[in-house]
Amino acid sequence: DRYGNIYIDDTTALARITAREQYLTQNGLQVKRMMSELASLDSTKLRIKAVCQLGLAYDGQTVKSLDDFLRKNPCKVVRVSNQSDVDLALIKLNTSVTPDDRHIFEFAGNGEDTDGEPVLVVNDDVYMIGYNAGVVLAQTRNGLSVQFTSGKVTQNPDADRVVYSIPTMQGSSGSPVLNRYGEVVAVNFAKLRGTDNFNFGIPLSAVHEFMHPKKK
Repeated sequence: DRYGNIYIDDTTALARITAREQYLTQNGLQVKRMMSELASLDSTKLRIKAVCQLGLAYDGQTVKSLDDFLRKNPCKVVRVSNQSDVDLALIKLNTSVTPDDRHIFEFAGNGEDTDGEPVLVVNDDVYMIGYNAGVVLAQTRNGLSVQFTSGKVTQNPDADRVVYSIPTMQGSSGSPVLNRYGEVVAVNFAKLRGTDNFNFGIPLSAVHEFMHPKKK
């Protein structure tokens, strides 16, 4: 009260608050000790080694842990784009064998035009097959289940990006963006922050150039 007297009506709530205060105090002390230890390290003696493990799971498979990706279908990185505005990497199954019952998408045209016409223009229908939010949404009682979403091209594409209204979430990067014939016309890679309705794809010309680099 105004005189500094403390009245306790809920002893259970007070006990929870006190326990939480003690927990935070202990963690704070631990963080201070860690910071002190890091400050005393000699960075010149540190050796950093990058480790990259990749694997994949197919639609319909059951995934319970990370090992279901890494052990069942391990992959390796073949090539990564050296262009800062092209977020692409090419991966390959360690077995080098694509299962017979898996669909392989075709690219539309040569990445620049088809019979003299642009691959994409404003208001074209586009579709995406991917895993929005990763296994959070994909995991079902029947195993992994892919999501099929659609939208329209909302801006004339250029050499850097394709903008479309396909709704996406984190986890859908790398998903193929298709035209009405089921051909790949872009690769999804980013979204406009704060909205799910304006998203970006790497245009087919950049994908084609990455897949078939010119020899110097």
